[in-house]
Amino acid sequence: MKDIKEMTAWETFKDLPNRAISLIWNLFSRWGLALVLTFFLIYRGVLSDWYSVLAWLVFMLFFLFKTEAPEMLEKILKLKELK
Repeated sequence: MKDIKEMTAWETFKDLPNRAISLIWNLFSRWGLALVLTFFLIYRGVLSDWYSVLAWLVFMLFFLFKTEAPEMLEKILKLKELK
């Protein structure tokens, strides 16, 4: 897909269904996979103690948010310091 700034109005209009489908696919593929894996690990009893849940949350943070994850982790740690 081209950048929006380089496209004409007709090309932008024509490309909207493709962009919508890729947005929905990306959203459901990552979030859906995270949900299914979490349910499976809880069902199997792997996520039963606090340390495994904390490790899973940090992993999911990096899996779902990729480049924004370090910033989010720093903000979460700062919230802990404020208490």
